[in-house]
Amino acid sequence: MINVNQALGRVNILEERLSPEVLAEARNLAASILDPNTATRSEIWKSVWDKPLYANTKVTTAHRWIKEIEPFRDEALLSWGERDGELYIEKIGPGTKRDSFRISGRASNELLSRTQVARHRLFGIQGAAVAMRAMPYDAPFERLAAQPLDLAISNIQRAYGGGWGPISVLHALTDLGLAVKPDIHLVRSARAIGLLENCHVSVKPDFKQLLEINRRVGLLCHEKFGDRSGRNLRYLDKVLMEISRCGMLTD
Repeated sequence: MINVNQALGRVNILEERLSPEVLAEARNLAASILDPNTATRSEIWKSVWDKPLYANTKVTTAHRWIKEIEPFRDEALLSWGERDGELYIEKIGPGTKRDSFRISGRASNELLSRTQVARHRLFGIQGAAVAMRAMPYDAPFERLAAQPLDLAISNIQRAYGGGWGPISVLHALTDLGLAVKPDIHLVRSARAIGLLENCHVSVKPDFKQLLEINRRVGLLCHEKFGDRSGRNLRYLDKVLMEISRCGMLTD
């Protein structure tokens, strides 16, 4: 059994040591989450499209890639993945190497001249666009929001296809207040405050571990705020991440 109250006391102490700027950013992120019960397809797309760019890379690198590709974002939702669209990426070989993907379409030359983003990441963005077009325009995630987290992750992975591992899906769900993203910093903070007591978490958490981390952070959220609302969960996700990222666990 974990002592959630004890973990809360520890996280509150560390939270008070975060800078006002970091806390303001956490509050802003919490206030800006989308309501999955009402958010439209285009609203959700603007939130989730870039998540394959964060997988196994530095945040600064992902932000550079996003800036390079963002001019294509809206058109991606409209036509990426259609043979006569602006961009069409085919997977023609195994793995994620460059030669395993073939890119065509009117925007292909311009896109490839703007960025060196790996083709398997672009393929992940395309897969999400194709899936989003098949969803209802009004509140396409409404049904997902009512599902258990394990089922929601599996359904999104199945719909979006390659490039969408559980961590990328959880990252997308974080912006909807439906989950936390158990990256290296959140896991370190959770372990330091005792939230992961009697819970082995691998360097690369497996599916079961990701679900357990989310369950425990949800318990902490309820203990801290009295509920597990999307805004409160998003705020706590950011606080836990920043406690580690800001080097507060090395003191």
